[in-house]
Amino acid sequence: MSKDFIHQQLQKMGPMSREEKITAIVILVAIVFWILGSAIKLEAAITALIGVSVLVSAKVLTADDFKTKISWNTIIFIGTVMALGNVMKTVGLTTWLYKILQPVINPILSNIWITSYSFTNCYISLQICSSLSYIHRYFNYAVFITFLFNYKF
Repeated sequence: MSKDFIHQQLQKMGPMSREEKITAIVILVAIVFWILGSAIKLEAAITALIGVSVLVSAKVLTADDFKTKISWNTIIFIGTVMALGNVMKTVGLTTWLYKILQPVINPILSNIWITSYSFTNCYISLQICSSLSYIHRYFNYAVFITFLFNYKF
C-alpha cells in the first residue's frame, strides 16, 4: 500500500467523531489494564466492565445498542469456548490428554527444524485459507467490534 492510498482513505473517512475518540481511549486504557492486571491486582473481567460502564455513561453505547446491535449469539459462543478450557482443566482432561499425547508430541517439539517447519506450514495454510474465505476480516480487532455492534465505517 502506498502512502497516497492511506491518505486518501483517511480523508474519505473524515475526522474522528466524539464517540470514536472515546471508544479509542477506552480500548487503549483497557489494553493497558489487561497487560498490567496481575501487577495491579485487577481482574480482566473488571477491566471490561469498567470499559463498558464508561462507554454507557458517555452515551457511546445505549440501551438500544445492547438490545439490537450486539450479536449475543457470538458473545455466548466466545464465552462458552473460553470457559471450556477451564472446565477441561477442572475435570482433569488436559492432564489426561497431556499424558496420552506426550510420547507423540515430545519428539516433534524437541527437534527445532520439525517444529519450525510445522508452525510455518500451519501459518501459511491459515493465511491461504483466511484469504480465500475472507475470514481474515474477523481477526482484525476493529472489524470484530464492528461485527459485534453492526456499525459501518
